[in-house]
Formats: sequence, C-alpha cells, structure tokens
Amino acid sequence: MKLRMQITKDKDIRFISHLEYVRTIGRAIRRAKLPAAYSEGFNPHLKFSLASALGVGDRKSTRLNSSH
Repeated sequence: MKLRMQITKDKDIRFISHLEYVRTIGRAIRRAKLPAAYSEGFNPHLKFSLASALGVGDRKSTRLNSSH
C-alpha cells in the first residue's frame, strides 16, 4: 500500500536540514502507527521517499512524499 502525504515546511523549520526533516517525518509515521514498509536485515528502516530535497533556509508551502 502506498501512502501519499502533503506536508509543509514553514518558516519556523526552514533551517532544518533535509536529513533531519526526513528523520522527523519517519518518526511521526512510526509514532502514529501508520502502515508502512520496512527494509529487511539487521537494522530495518522505513522505506520512505520525498519528491525533492530543499536547501537549508528554503521555504516551500507544499510537497508530496510517499511511503511504500
């Protein structure tokens, strides 16, 4: 099942790096107990992708991402 979300990156979090942003979204998906796919192996991680990365300091109102 693919889950598509529309999220925002506002002025309050514009100085958060892309990697920290992805980790925060993944943490929110796990805490909300949304259905998600994980990789296999010793350290399974969430299969998650964003449409594109924004630079630090950039602000964008909407962005689509998907979880497999």
